[in-house]
Amino acid sequence: MSPKQCDHNPTSATENDLTAMSDVGGGPMEMMLFTVNQMFEHAVLVNELESIAMITSISVFRVRRLQRKLLDSLVVLAHIAHRFLLHGDPAVRATAELLTTGTAFLIGRLYNLTRVGPPMAK
Repeated sequence: MSPKQCDHNPTSATENDLTAMSDVGGGPMEMMLFTVNQMFEHAVLVNELESIAMITSISVFRVRRLQRKLLDSLVVLAHIAHRFLLHGDPAVRATAELLTTGTAFLIGRLYNLTRVGPPMAK
């Protein structure tokens, strides 16, 4: 039985990906680093989405759909980080704290963009 391959698409990080990593020998730190990488990929996507919303050349409906997808995925990353906050290894805990802070910041940016919506074109 071969282990599940991790999909490195930033919007598809799930706990199943991390379980698959542990099946092939990835320890908690490797799982946390994978998750941190996912968070940074999300940060790039959030920046791009904010830029797209500023241009308003894309429909508001499409922006909102992309926001929801990113929010859902960021919530999964935050949940994963939360699970490791009580880990025995200080490096894993520190990484989980960084990840928790980063995902909370990105969730806040996306949530505010969702509430306010894209600015009107001048």
